[in-house]
Parts: sequence; C-alpha cells; structure tokens
Amino acid sequence: MSEKNSDFPCYHLDTNYLINYLTPLDKATDECRQAQSIVNRLRNQEHQLRVSAFTVGEFVNVIVQKKDATKNQNMLCTFYDLVRQGDFIIRCVENSELSQISKMMDEIRAKDFVIHPADVIITSHSIVDQTCCGLLTFEGDLANSSGIKEVLETHFPKRKFMIVDDPYR
Repeated sequence: MSEKNSDFPCYHLDTNYLINYLTPLDKATDECRQAQSIVNRLRNQEHQLRVSAFTVGEFVNVIVQKKDATKNQNMLCTFYDLVRQGDFIIRCVENSELSQISKMMDEIRAKDFVIHPADVIITSHSIVDQTCCGLLTFEGDLANSSGIKEVLETHFPKRKFMIVDDPYR
C-alpha cells in the first residue's frame, strides 16, 4: 500500500462525492466529471483522501439499492482496489475521539436541524480529524450551513476547514 505524503492536508469524501467519483465515464454527469477531476488532481498532488467508516457503510447501502448490478459490482471493486492501493484511506473513529464526535454531532444538529443525520455524522467525523482540511461534497445544505460554520468558529477558530465541491475555487 502506498502512503500519501502526510505533509499535505487530507480531505474526506462524502458519500455523494465518492459515488460520483466512482461512476463509470460512460454514465458520467457533470458532477461525476468534476469529482473525478478534483480527486485525481488531489491524488496527483499526494493529498491523502479519506473516507469515514460510516461513509463506506452508506456507500455500500446506496450501491446495493441501485438496479444495475454490474455497475454496482464494478463500483465496489474499484473502491476496494483504491483502498488496497492506498489511494483512499478508510478512517475509523478512535476511542479518544468518540466523545468529541458525539459532542460535535449534537452541536451541529442543534444549530442546523435541516441537515440529514448521516451528513451530520460524516461532517463531524471529518471535522474531528485534525489533519483534515475539508470535506468534499455536492450537498449544498452542508456547504452553506451557518450552523456548521458557527460550530467550527467556536471550537476551531484558527483552523481552515472547508466544506466544498471544489477546493481549488
């Protein structure tokens, strides 16, 4: 397994970003092409790309529910290969982070009840990862959440953390 350069910040991928990245080119939408371009650019610059264990579970659940079995199997195999090669790191919650993630989820949920519970978990997980500088997502509710921004400013006033679909904009 190759290790990406730890001197560069890492990014977490939301489920929708991961699915768009893994969608075959012949079925690609504008979001798919954008995700593929951004992820490939980050990989070429040796950024670590992380996916929370929760994101992996949600990804598998979404893929299993889709109708095209061959496409689903190919996406799962591609993801498996990317993890095996070290291009994606599956990040599990550490015991020392559990209370912080729980607190973060409660605060985000209290300040912005519109965000889907799965997105609250994924966002909290990425924020608690101290080496993470951003969450890649196509969820506008996350990117525009004043509640998440408020939580970040309260707990990490000097940290640069972004929730975006393109970190280069």
